[in-house]
Amino acid sequence: MRSRHSDVLRARARHHRQLVGHHRQSVPRVIARIDFEGTTNSTTALTDAFYVGTPRSVASDDGTRFWAVNSNSGLRFATLGASTSTQLSSAITNLRQVTIDNGALLISHATNSPIGRVAQVGSGLPTSGDDPIVDLANFPITGSPYGFARFDLIAARPGADTLCVSDDSVGTGGVQKPRSGQASF
Repeated sequence: MRSRHSDVLRARARHHRQLVGHHRQSVPRVIARIDFEGTTNSTTALTDAFYVGTPRSVASDDGTRFWAVNSNSGLRFATLGASTSTQLSSAITNLRQVTIDNGALLISHATNSPIGRVAQVGSGLPTSGDDPIVDLANFPITGSPYGFARFDLIAARPGADTLCVSDDSVGTGGVQKPRSGQASF
Protein backbone atom coordinates (compact mmCIF):
# COMPACT_ATOMS: atom_id res chain seq x y z
CA MET A 1 0.00 0.00 0.00
CA ARG A 2 1.37 3.41 -1.00
CA SER A 3 1.48 6.24 1.46
CA ARG A 4 -0.01 9.64 0.73
CA HIS A 5 3.42 11.21 1.30
CA SER A 6 5.04 9.16 -1.51
CA ASP A 7 2.20 10.14 -3.88
CA VAL A 8 2.88 13.81 -3.11
CA LEU A 9 6.60 13.35 -3.77
CA ARG A 10 5.89 11.62 -7.10
CA ALA A 11 3.51 14.42 -8.09
CA ARG A 12 6.14 17.04 -7.23
CA ALA A 13 8.79 15.20 -9.26
CA ARG A 14 6.41 14.93 -12.23
CA HIS A 15 5.58 18.65 -11.94
CA HIS A 16 9.31 19.58 -11.73
CA ARG A 17 10.12 17.64 -14.92
CA GLN A 18 7.33 19.48 -16.72
CA LEU A 19 8.62 22.94 -15.68
CA VAL A 20 12.29 22.63 -16.59
CA GLY A 21 12.73 24.22 -20.00
CA HIS A 22 9.00 24.96 -20.28
CA HIS A 23 8.59 28.11 -22.39
CA ARG A 24 4.93 28.94 -21.84
CA GLN A 25 3.94 31.92 -19.73
CA SER A 26 0.98 29.94 -18.45
CA VAL A 27 3.36 28.36 -15.93
CA PRO A 28 4.59 31.21 -13.72
CA ARG A 29 7.79 30.84 -11.70
CA VAL A 30 6.91 31.40 -8.05
CA ILE A 31 9.02 33.06 -5.38
CA ALA A 32 7.60 32.01 -2.02
CA ARG A 33 8.27 33.98 1.15
CA ILE A 34 8.19 32.07 4.43
CA ASP A 35 8.07 34.36 7.44
CA PHE A 36 9.34 33.75 10.98
CA GLU A 37 6.00 32.27 12.01
CA GLY A 38 6.11 29.77 9.13
CA THR A 39 3.44 31.51 7.04
CA THR A 40 4.00 31.07 3.30
CA ASN A 41 3.18 33.78 0.78
CA SER A 42 3.43 32.57 -2.82
CA THR A 43 1.77 35.55 -4.53
CA THR A 44 4.95 36.47 -6.42
CA ALA A 45 4.37 34.46 -9.61
CA LEU A 46 6.59 35.70 -12.45
CA THR A 47 5.34 35.30 -16.01
CA ASP A 48 8.34 36.95 -17.68
CA ALA A 49 11.38 35.11 -16.31
CA PHE A 50 13.19 31.79 -15.99
CA TYR A 51 11.52 29.84 -18.81
CA VAL A 52 14.77 28.26 -19.88
CA GLY A 53 17.21 26.90 -17.37
CA THR A 54 16.93 26.16 -13.69
CA PRO A 55 15.93 28.66 -10.98
CA ARG A 56 18.77 28.69 -8.44
CA SER A 57 18.66 31.37 -5.78
CA VAL A 58 16.63 34.25 -4.33
CA ALA A 59 17.64 36.95 -1.83
CA SER A 60 15.53 39.54 -0.03
CA ASP A 61 16.36 42.45 2.24
CA ASP A 62 12.91 42.83 3.81
CA GLY A 63 10.61 40.05 2.53
CA THR A 64 8.94 42.33 -0.02
CA ARG A 65 11.80 42.87 -2.49
CA PHE A 66 13.43 39.90 -4.25
CA TRP A 67 16.55 39.42 -6.36
CA ALA A 68 16.52 36.07 -8.20
CA VAL A 69 18.93 34.20 -10.49
CA ASN A 70 18.88 31.13 -12.69
CA SER A 71 21.17 29.23 -15.01
CA ASN A 72 20.72 31.40 -18.10
CA SER A 73 18.51 34.47 -17.53
CA GLY A 74 20.79 36.66 -15.45
CA LEU A 75 19.72 38.64 -12.41
CA ARG A 76 16.11 39.79 -11.97
CA PHE A 77 14.29 41.98 -9.43
CA ALA A 78 10.65 41.63 -8.33
CA THR A 79 8.44 42.79 -5.50
CA LEU A 80 6.06 40.75 -3.35
CA GLY A 81 2.91 39.89 -5.31
CA ALA A 82 4.39 40.85 -8.70
CA SER A 83 3.73 38.95 -11.91
CA THR A 84 6.64 40.55 -13.80
CA SER A 85 10.25 41.32 -12.98
CA THR A 86 13.05 43.65 -14.07
CA GLN A 87 16.26 42.34 -15.68
CA LEU A 88 19.22 43.84 -13.80
CA SER A 89 22.11 42.21 -15.61
CA SER A 90 22.48 40.79 -19.07
CA ALA A 91 26.30 40.66 -19.18
CA ILE A 92 26.56 37.42 -17.20
CA THR A 93 23.62 35.03 -17.28
CA ASN A 94 24.75 31.66 -15.84
CA LEU A 95 24.26 32.72 -12.24
CA ARG A 96 24.28 30.37 -9.27
CA GLN A 97 23.72 32.31 -6.05
CA VAL A 98 22.57 35.78 -5.11
CA THR A 99 22.91 37.16 -1.60
CA ILE A 100 22.84 40.46 0.23
CA ASP A 101 25.93 41.20 2.26
CA ASN A 102 26.51 44.45 4.15
CA GLY A 103 24.09 46.36 1.89
CA ALA A 104 25.58 45.00 -1.36
CA LEU A 105 24.17 42.51 -3.86
CA LEU A 106 26.63 39.65 -4.51
CA ILE A 107 26.45 36.82 -7.05
CA SER A 108 28.41 33.74 -8.04
CA HIS A 109 28.51 32.57 -11.65
CA ALA A 110 29.93 29.92 -13.95
CA THR A 111 30.45 32.08 -17.01
CA ASN A 112 33.80 32.40 -18.74
CA SER A 113 34.39 36.10 -18.33
CA PRO A 114 37.13 38.40 -17.07
CA ILE A 115 34.96 39.17 -14.04
CA GLY A 116 35.72 37.16 -10.91
CA ARG A 117 33.47 34.21 -10.14
CA VAL A 118 32.10 35.90 -7.02
CA ALA A 119 31.15 39.48 -7.84
CA GLN A 120 29.19 42.54 -6.76
CA VAL A 121 26.30 43.93 -8.81
CA GLY A 122 26.20 47.73 -9.05
CA SER A 123 26.21 49.62 -5.78
CA GLY A 124 23.79 49.08 -2.94
CA LEU A 125 20.71 47.04 -3.86
CA PRO A 126 19.85 47.88 -7.49
CA THR A 127 16.21 47.65 -8.60
CA SER A 128 16.44 48.84 -12.22
CA GLY A 129 18.85 49.19 -15.10
CA ASP A 130 21.66 47.04 -16.43
CA ASP A 131 24.08 47.34 -13.53
CA PRO A 132 27.79 46.60 -13.89
CA ILE A 133 29.14 43.42 -12.34
CA VAL A 134 32.59 43.82 -10.79
CA ASP A 135 35.02 41.57 -8.97
CA LEU A 136 34.46 41.26 -5.27
CA ALA A 137 37.29 43.42 -3.97
CA ASN A 138 40.24 41.53 -2.41
CA PHE A 139 38.74 38.08 -2.98
CA PRO A 140 40.15 36.60 -6.21
CA ILE A 141 38.07 33.54 -7.08
CA THR A 142 38.45 31.15 -9.99
CA GLY A 143 36.96 27.74 -10.63
CA SER A 144 33.27 26.95 -10.54
CA PRO A 145 31.67 28.41 -7.39
CA TYR A 146 28.13 27.68 -6.31
CA GLY A 147 27.34 28.90 -2.81
CA PHE A 148 29.40 31.34 -0.78
CA ALA A 149 29.37 33.26 2.49
CA ARG A 150 31.56 36.07 3.84
CA PHE A 151 32.73 36.26 7.45
CA ASP A 152 34.65 38.65 9.70
CA LEU A 153 37.10 36.26 11.40
CA ILE A 154 40.01 38.62 12.03
CA ALA A 155 39.01 41.08 14.77
CA ALA A 156 41.83 43.51 13.96
CA ARG A 157 40.61 43.90 10.35
CA PRO A 158 37.21 45.67 9.94
CA GLY A 159 34.65 44.07 7.64
CA ALA A 160 34.51 40.67 5.96
CA ASP A 161 37.96 39.12 5.66
CA THR A 162 37.13 35.50 4.83
CA LEU A 163 35.08 34.05 1.98
CA CYS A 164 33.95 30.42 2.06
CA VAL A 165 33.03 29.07 -1.37
CA SER A 166 31.57 25.73 -2.41
CA ASP A 167 33.11 24.78 -5.74
CA ASP A 168 32.21 21.94 -8.11
CA SER A 169 35.42 21.98 -10.19
CA VAL A 170 36.50 18.50 -11.21
CA GLY A 171 39.42 17.35 -9.06
CA THR A 172 39.76 20.59 -7.08
CA GLY A 173 36.21 21.26 -5.92
CA GLY A 174 34.96 21.34 -2.37
CA VAL A 175 34.72 24.06 0.22
CA GLN A 176 37.46 26.62 -0.22
CA LYS A 177 38.36 29.51 2.09
CA PRO A 178 40.55 32.36 0.83
CA ARG A 179 41.31 35.30 3.10
CA SER A 180 41.09 38.85 1.87
CA GLY A 181 43.99 39.72 -0.39
CA GLN A 182 45.15 36.15 -1.00
CA ALA A 183 45.92 35.27 -4.60
CA SER A 184 44.61 31.71 -4.34
CA PHE A 185 42.95 29.25 -2.02
